[in-house]
Amino acid sequence: MLMGLNDHNQLVYAQHASTEQIYRCPECMGELILRKGKHTIHHFAHKSNSFCLKNSYKKESIAHLASKHHIYSYFNNRIPIDMEYYLHEIDQIPDIIINKSIVIEFQYSPINLELLVSRSEGFKALNMKVIWIGKEVNFNNGMLKLSYFEAALINHEDRTLITYNPNSKTLIRYESIQSIDQHLFIANRKVISWDDLLVKVNTQYAHSYYLTDKAYRTYITKCRRNRSVLEPTLSLLYQAGLIHQNRREFIGIVVPEQIYFLTHCITWQTYIYYEMQKGTFCIGDFQKFIKFRTFFNMNYSEREIVINAVSSYLEVIKQQAISRAKNSI
Repeated sequence: MLMGLNDHNQLVYAQHASTEQIYRCPECMGELILRKGKHTIHHFAHKSNSFCLKNSYKKESIAHLASKHHIYSYFNNRIPIDMEYYLHEIDQIPDIIINKSIVIEFQYSPINLELLVSRSEGFKALNMKVIWIGKEVNFNNGMLKLSYFEAALINHEDRTLITYNPNSKTLIRYESIQSIDQHLFIANRKVISWDDLLVKVNTQYAHSYYLTDKAYRTYITKCRRNRSVLEPTLSLLYQAGLIHQNRREFIGIVVPEQIYFLTHCITWQTYIYYEMQKGTFCIGDFQKFIKFRTFFNMNYSEREIVINAVSSYLEVIKQQAISRAKNSI
């Protein structure tokens, strides 16, 4: 932790604390140990026998402590900012609170996704906006490769992901994110400042587009590597009579709603084609078929998403038909 109480019950930043004074935890009032060093961020630590919530809440890495130190130092004395402030109503201790309304949480190690959502819901219950900041991610040639947890830090409302490198002090915002596969995303990368966190992002409309033939073949090859007759995509392609045919133009369309799906676009579009062939397509069954992605802010309707996804998909097919009709005239 970076804040402790002095003998006058004043909060003191560890960087400004004196080794000759005694400091206590603002929560449990237990005595703190001041740790200063040339190669570490100055911070306080509870004694080993402490049962304080702040001590057991989360063990923080040096990178985590440094990140809190950087943002607090930047905003302190400029705008209202609190660090490690205990929110009794929800029994949580956010890293940073700005203007009593914006929570900044650094999360560099994976945690249970249910816990991530629960903590976010707690801040929401107090009418606080939460911004999760993750560690540096794999980005190459416009493509993001993310774990399930890293993807859960995406703000699906504005399609952004924020990361920070405390060593280089580089704050990155990935924008216009769209899902290609369970772990693969396209995005634009932008270096931002701490001030940019407080400015609303202008969200651009996400367009539909086609997977390249290479991306299509790569995914089918990936499915075949599973060497199972129960592999869902290959099974559907087989049942739909498409398994040994060339790619059909209505399969492999990435619609805006794809960001919410773990189910690949090839898979669910083959499902729609097969069910419509049989005359048994049902939006309720389709919703059950889809595997949804978990985000920290789960404020969306799965049914609304699948309805919009089908609508977007059929609109692309409709435009295909119109284009073919014009070209045949």
